[in-house]
Amino acid sequence: MATIARQLWLTTLYLCVSVTMGGGTAFADFAGIRIVSVGDSYASGEGAPDSSGPFASHPIWKGDNTDGRAGKPCHRSKLAAPAVAADLLRASRPVNFLHLACSGATVLDLVNPQGQLMHPAIRAGGPIDALIVSVGGNDIHFAELVGGCLGIPCDPALPTDTAVSIRGLISALDTLVATIRGLPVPVRHVFITEYPIPSSTSLPFPDDVCGAPGSPNIPASGLVNLFRSKADLAKATVIDPLNAALGHAVTKANAQSGGPVFHFVTGISQAFHGHGYCMGVPNPHPPMLGNNRMINTVTDSQMTQGDLSGTMHPNKDGQAAAGKVIAAAINANVPLALVVPSPACVDARNKAASIKAQIAARQAELAADAQDQKDCQSGQGGSRNKPADCDAKTHQQTRTAITNELNKLNADLQTALSKEAALCPH
Repeated sequence: MATIARQLWLTTLYLCVSVTMGGGTAFADFAGIRIVSVGDSYASGEGAPDSSGPFASHPIWKGDNTDGRAGKPCHRSKLAAPAVAADLLRASRPVNFLHLACSGATVLDLVNPQGQLMHPAIRAGGPIDALIVSVGGNDIHFAELVGGCLGIPCDPALPTDTAVSIRGLISALDTLVATIRGLPVPVRHVFITEYPIPSSTSLPFPDDVCGAPGSPNIPASGLVNLFRSKADLAKATVIDPLNAALGHAVTKANAQSGGPVFHFVTGISQAFHGHGYCMGVPNPHPPMLGNNRMINTVTDSQMTQGDLSGTMHPNKDGQAAAGKVIAAAINANVPLALVVPSPACVDARNKAASIKAQIAARQAELAADAQDQKDCQSGQGGSRNKPADCDAKTHQQTRTAITNELNKLNADLQTALSKEAALCPH
């Protein structure tokens, strides 16, 4: 509640506080923030392509310049949770968002010389206010571990293999923290996101997990054999240790002096609670229809993006839910800052506003003249009741004069807007 009250107070302040400079009035601005997203498929948007269709042969990934055709496609979507968070934050402040997350990424893919954190755009964009990181799942071979449970039974080596992988991840996360601290641009806050529990249902125990007798999986979903015992094993030996390692890395990073503040973004699993892969249509078991699912089944992935890569990844609803949690974390830790524009900025804004008003007035005159000519042609006479109203030559001269003036005003407006962009805070 305190956060909401603070946002309302700042919004009121934004609307009410004005500063008079050089004869003009300028409202205070909120300072913009720069957000960068790096990491794996949970951040890139795998499972939630920008547009798709049944068994799509080629889904559209608007955030991926190669549109999915590269040798190692990122499947980077504008529906991804970090992108959703950036859009939500734009409601209260300007946001500069850079989306670099890529499906399949490990910690090494973030920190190596050609890694995401070394991307030229990182250096070129200036200080980073919020660095969103989703990583670790591929380091512990999450997809392979879950895939081993789709058969009967789970791979007996699952607990041992995961424990070994987690130890390696802990070491890799130390390298990640050191790399972030050593970036050539300052980073204020780092938000490392938790992985959601994908098997939660809306039913009470013992049917609170997909694959229980009272919460069956969806027929023909590709996950029919993922019984509760397997889901529980995956949670206890894979997801919980993975999130614990990420949380430990954040605590350890904050124990060091200087550098960015690290945050472990919890609440994502809570947002997914009751929306596991067995929920919703077309599950024939009525109790399972109370909630939609936020995690893709095998069939969902085939239907939305034409391959299996989106399996066990958040769908667009899941990405939206995670995005809200990330946006709330950023809002809570990266406070809004008011910036009073300079006198030069005020003059530039007033100049642009004046030109816009002149353009609107000339456009209204043009519309009125067109209506007069239309009235004449229909036999009603001009609305201004003057003989010249129905003279075609006079109308043409009027239109030409106004059009020429509009062309000049539009050119002046572009110059004024460019000057405003250069002088005013963003």
